[in-house]
Amino acid sequence: MSNNPNYLYISDQSTLESYIESWSTEPFLFVDTEFIRTQTFYPILALVQIQAKGQTFLIDPKTIEDMSCLKPLFTNPNVVKVLHALSEDIEVFMAELDVFVTPVLDTQVAAKWLNIGESIGYAKLIEHGLDVVLPKDQTQSDWLQRPLTDKQKQYAADDVIYLEQIFAQLHQALKDKDFFDVTLEDSTRLASNMLGKPSDQYYLKVKRAWKLPAANQYVLKQLCTWREELAKSENVPRTRVFNDVALVQIAERLPQSKHDLTNIVDVHPKQIRKYAQLAVDCVKEQVTALAQQSSLPEFDLIEPGLNSKAQGELKKMKQAIGVKAEQLGIFADCLCNKKHLESFYRRYVLNQPSLNYDETYFGGFRQQLLQPVLLEFLNHE
Repeated sequence: MSNNPNYLYISDQSTLESYIESWSTEPFLFVDTEFIRTQTFYPILALVQIQAKGQTFLIDPKTIEDMSCLKPLFTNPNVVKVLHALSEDIEVFMAELDVFVTPVLDTQVAAKWLNIGESIGYAKLIEHGLDVVLPKDQTQSDWLQRPLTDKQKQYAADDVIYLEQIFAQLHQALKDKDFFDVTLEDSTRLASNMLGKPSDQYYLKVKRAWKLPAANQYVLKQLCTWREELAKSENVPRTRVFNDVALVQIAERLPQSKHDLTNIVDVHPKQIRKYAQLAVDCVKEQVTALAQQSSLPEFDLIEPGLNSKAQGELKKMKQAIGVKAEQLGIFADCLCNKKHLESFYRRYVLNQPSLNYDETYFGGFRQQLLQPVLLEFLNHE
């Protein structure tokens, strides 16, 4: 462990474990990470920053044998872990420590509820609330190199030092407006979105793929599953195999040879050499299997796009929500974002099942505020 006026650098197991008990008594813990994810499917954790009791700790996962000792802390229900734009951090901890961090509070979500900014970045939030301009020169530096430079360490330390300070402002403002609980709920829901869906569900979020006929969607499902498992096993980005656009083209045209595939998709020759035949084999296997069946296997079709009439009605609903949000002095997206509003519309206006519908999202605080608005709209339909 090395000392600095601003932080403690923890590089050994025993020192890390000696602090965990005291951190576990804190009501709030301020957390950030540095990681690299440019050439891999899974993020590589390079540093963990923790702020507790006014002290800053930089934890080096490259020199500590067992980072899993943090699991009890990261799942302690009595310690709220405060992060900014938490999605990637949550994903890093799941990949590296096999832990889902909970409970959490995202200061980006808090800033949205307080009408500071809808998706405000950390540096802008700090400048807005604390009048401090954070340096950006280390953002793209090599966080896997050792030793880290003093500039890198201070940059990492600042991320949680100021996180604690800005949270003090946000926390009080959230309590004053009675928005603290809903901020926790939305932060938890955001974190839960990072719990990866099964590989065979990836196809459901491929853009514009709903236009494919059902049989081709089924092939796309198998192609996406194949690519997902391959990318994980080789630990390479999905796009290193084939991107979504290429998979949709393959599912639409159903190439029966490597030559056919080459004429369909515009990808790097290395991808053709390494993955084209595998993709063709997947297609041929599915086409053969479907030909031997009297009907398609049961599977979820991708939600179709909304027609112009539906889009117009959805726009009216959004405008009504916007009026209510303006009365409350908050962003309309806080009351009901686009994804959840569309899922509500599909379920209750179109009477269609919606894979994205979340009953809990419309409960509690939102039920009280949104129910009159949505019911009025439904009664006029």
